Amino acid sequence: REQKSWGGQLRILLYCATGGLMGLVLSMIVDRAFYGFWTLPFLGNLHFNVIEGRGSLYGTHPVHWYLTTGFPVVASGLIPVLLLKTSNGSATRTNLPLWAIVGCYIVLHSCSAH
Repeated sequence: REQKSWGGQLRILLYCATGGLMGLVLSMIVDRAFYGFWTLPFLGNLHFNVIEGRGSLYGTHPVHWYLTTGFPVVASGLIPVLLLKTSNGSATRTNLPLWAIVGCYIVLHSCSAH
């Protein structure tokens, strides 16, 4: 039984990796067509905002902005799904890693000037 579970998880991981790789390749092809050279714009953004620390060049928000404004706006389309999932008791401890990812995302973005 445990082996079957690992097989299912491995298959899901393979599907996700395949989809992610296809998205990355398509993005690179489109960027090549528009920029005229091979590039990964998100790496340029990471370098500019995090490594060089120039993310505050165009202004900043208070530290709580992602938690009080940014996250609710982005997640507003998912609130009905969240309410449905939590109201029928199907929310379990298996969802904790997903909440940890959301929490880390908010904390990391709140630490940088934005």
